[in-house]
Amino acid sequence: MIITIQIVGKILHSFEDDCLHVIAHDNDLNAAVKSLESHQPNIILLDYDFLKTRSTLFIKSLHLFSAESKIIMLGSGLQENHLIDCLLAGIYGYLDEKDFEMFFVRAIKAVDSGEAWISRCIVAKLIESVRG
Repeated sequence: MIITIQIVGKILHSFEDDCLHVIAHDNDLNAAVKSLESHQPNIILLDYDFLKTRSTLFIKSLHLFSAESKIIMLGSGLQENHLIDCLLAGIYGYLDEKDFEMFFVRAIKAVDSGEAWISRCIVAKLIESVRG
């Protein structure tokens, strides 16, 4: 099975896997939304550094245009509270830049199969926030 991926942002990493197919790579938010409507990828790889403060709003809007797509965010040193906000907004996973080469293919396949790709520490924080 081929997993289709749309990249949003300035992600320059390369990867090779027969199961993964990049169908669009957009550096413009408006172009990304238009592309999403027509492609409906399995996975959206979202560059956090490209969005910064608009990330949670943009994540929510991505789901309006491609409700079935699952979002994995790529960033560097994202603060835990902001990562939790992004998870609550709709991402399914987070990869730190330093871990990209080692875990990217595994993360894509895991998220596509219905799993989340986040650290156990973040899972614990989510549980605490749900419990109040």
